[in-house]
Amino acid sequence: MTAVILTGGSLSKEFAAVFLETTEYDLLIGADRGVEVLADIGAGADIIAGDFDSADERKVLKYIERYEPEVRRYPPEKDYTDTEIAIRAADEKSADTVYILGGLGTRFDHSLGNIHALNYLLERGKKGYIIDENNKIHLLGGAKAGHYFERFEKNSLFGRYVSLLPFTREVENVTLKGFKYPLENGKFIAGGGGAFVGISNELRDETATVEFEKGILIVAESGE
Repeated sequence: MTAVILTGGSLSKEFAAVFLETTEYDLLIGADRGVEVLADIGAGADIIAGDFDSADERKVLKYIERYEPEVRRYPPEKDYTDTEIAIRAADEKSADTVYILGGLGTRFDHSLGNIHALNYLLERGKKGYIIDENNKIHLLGGAKAGHYFERFEKNSLFGRYVSLLPFTREVENVTLKGFKYPLENGKFIAGGGGAFVGISNELRDETATVEFEKGILIVAESGE
């Protein structure tokens, strides 16, 4: 099952409308101000969730009246962000792939928190992506040692660049093939010089691969 979450970061109505029109999904969730975008583009959500403290209350009430979604309202003083509440709702509904629109924006703390929230899905063997007009971000790897692999195709890449950053303290035995800057059995170390070696790489070949044996990488496909 595939879920799409619209949340309260930077999100253009045009991008959201096109994404929903061109993406197959089974579950649509609005989190906080993401409900305003859903209302503006005329998309009916299955669930809306959050404290709605940054959303237009009248618009939210009109949206509920028109589309009758399941409403999960929380107090502003809570342990989870609105986006994480939406992610947990998608997980509860057995979504195995989750796309998050509006997960990045002017609040760096929320943007970073949303990247960490992707680990909630990763730990459950599910795929989570934060997507906007310029970026597609996900986590690759796991807490346990193993063989982790991902293939990139130039004709379906989200943007020109592929950046790889350590999410865990270390990511070991990293091998990059088909990239402009290849690597053989390298190590990425958070907070050290090895943290930046994976930034702004590009595909040299039509297909490129990333392989490593321990740790978790942040994978960001980005445009200019």
